[in-house]
Amino acid sequence: MSFESETTQRIAPWRACAFALLAAMLLTAGPVYADERIPDQPDEITATEEDLPPGEVVGLDENGVSPESAPVPSFAAARRDEPPWAEGVSADDQALARELFEEANRLMDDALFSEAAALYREALEHWQHPRLSFNLALALMEQERAIAAYRAFGEALRYGVAGLEAERFELAERYRALLAKQIAELRITCDEPGAEVALDGEVVLQGPGEYRDLVLVGAHRVVASKPGYAAVTRSLVLAAGDERAVALKLLRLDQLTREVTPSGYKWGWITLGTGAALASVGGLLSWRSIDGYARYDAEVAAACDGMCDREELSRFSDIRTAAERDENLAVIAYAAGGAVALAGVVLAYVYRPYQERVEVDGDSDIEMGAGAAIVPRVAPDMVGVSAVFRF
Repeated sequence: MSFESETTQRIAPWRACAFALLAAMLLTAGPVYADERIPDQPDEITATEEDLPPGEVVGLDENGVSPESAPVPSFAAARRDEPPWAEGVSADDQALARELFEEANRLMDDALFSEAAALYREALEHWQHPRLSFNLALALMEQERAIAAYRAFGEALRYGVAGLEAERFELAERYRALLAKQIAELRITCDEPGAEVALDGEVVLQGPGEYRDLVLVGAHRVVASKPGYAAVTRSLVLAAGDERAVALKLLRLDQLTREVTPSGYKWGWITLGTGAALASVGGLLSWRSIDGYARYDAEVAAACDGMCDREELSRFSDIRTAAERDENLAVIAYAAGGAVALAGVVLAYVYRPYQERVEVDGDSDIEMGAGAAIVPRVAPDMVGVSAVFRF
């Protein structure tokens, strides 16, 4: 499928200079487009006595038409080889193409360029004559349709000088070279079945497939979409002569997010576990302390029968001291374990897992290189420039 994107902006046209230059050209050179009729064969205008049977002389007026006073040679005698653009074209198609050609030229004289282009195209459906393509290109330039004009000039130049004539051939080459400075090449691929790809708002591709075409320099926007999938947008800035390839990949909506676990999350749980372990040690020490106090009481009761002096009690001081030490250590372990466990809870919360959006290939991406491109805007009645800056 082919689609032609030709949206453009003209920046600061030099209209005054252009119109002055155009007026001078018109006064000195006349119409630039091929306004004479299409010749039947290349030799019809240039035929000489050597080309004709003995005794027959061809005379031509300024329009290339034989005067009534001169005998007209037959095609078989007057023409040499059939030109490539006339091969397989019937006489009726050629005659109809000439009529449309002449009518389109009159529309060009009246500056009705769109209507003239339509007639040139209709004529080309009957006869692919280089002069038709040349005039079509000029009509398209008047409408600032650079890409279509570029292609039409290419068709006009296909058969070389023989298809036009030296002056128009050289002019077509110059115009086409200038138009090439307004054009870049873009290739878009999308492998998702059923995906719809739009270039500057116009659908150019139904996936899976590839779209390749010429586009004007400047900013362009490519959007790929499909129900149930996230749309992918690619913004491009193209300069003259760029050849850009864009590959689009669509993701389902459920593929757009993924769970991400920060590295600090596991340390939160490790810290919490450490706090719990310290608290457990505190519990063990507390149990030992209680057991120590119980042993102390049992020993004192057995030895003193309820009445002990200070000297007798000193025999059991080690048991009491150990119990007091375990009690103090248990308090410290409880406090430290609680603090560490609280820190672990905080870390686990701060670094808890979260959902992250998956970056879609080319999503909201602007592709451009560095530099600036000064682009000429050329038409038979206009000269201008536009600038594309890339940082």
